[in-house]
Amino acid sequence: MISLEERAQIIARSGLCVLPVRACTGIVTWHISVND
Repeated sequence: MISLEERAQIIARSGLCVLPVRACTGIVTWHISVND
């Protein structure tokens, strides 16, 4: 059983990992749409 603290840390870590990836993919798709 995962405690609330451990779960919060996992969510925080995955959130930190997801944000930069979303920013990168957003910039890449924006560049493609602008160049197109």
